[in-house]
Amino acid sequence: MTKSTKIISHVQQIETDSEWNDLPMEKHEKDQIQELVKWLKDNKSGSRSKSRNHLALFGGSSIEAKSITAGLLGKLSGQDVYRIDLSSIISKYIGETEKNLDAVFNKTKNLNGILFFDEADALFGKRSEVKDSHDRYANLEVSYLLKKIEDHNGLVILSVTSPKKVDESLLKRVKTIIEI
Repeated sequence: MTKSTKIISHVQQIETDSEWNDLPMEKHEKDQIQELVKWLKDNKSGSRSKSRNHLALFGGSSIEAKSITAGLLGKLSGQDVYRIDLSSIISKYIGETEKNLDAVFNKTKNLNGILFFDEADALFGKRSEVKDSHDRYANLEVSYLLKKIEDHNGLVILSVTSPKKVDESLLKRVKTIIEI
């Protein structure tokens, strides 16, 4: 079970009472979670020798299971987890999505925690060919968020229903994919 506390608009801190054995996944996926915990601890202690950021993708139909896993990842690594509901950030008005994303990244920059973007399907579905101005701006929003993620110092988790339906440009940047 996860609990959440609202931090700012569109951002909630989540915590879990769940334990390691409560994770609804196979050994292989649990091993991947352990690797993320190790990366987070190394990143926090400053002893990491690789990248300053890590992008993970959690796939599966259970939003609750993905939230519990993110909360447990924070609990095991000693870091706070901040849930951002991408579906509430996306706007039909040009420039509003970018403005909302800027606000989220500016507010979470100094929180030094794990960013968990829930409902990432809302933005990261396969990009279409540009047929009209709406397609062009949707593609720009994806590019904008990818740039913000790359600039973030820490772990970013994107929660999607199916990794197979995610845009190719995103998959190239993902370091860990876990089916939950």
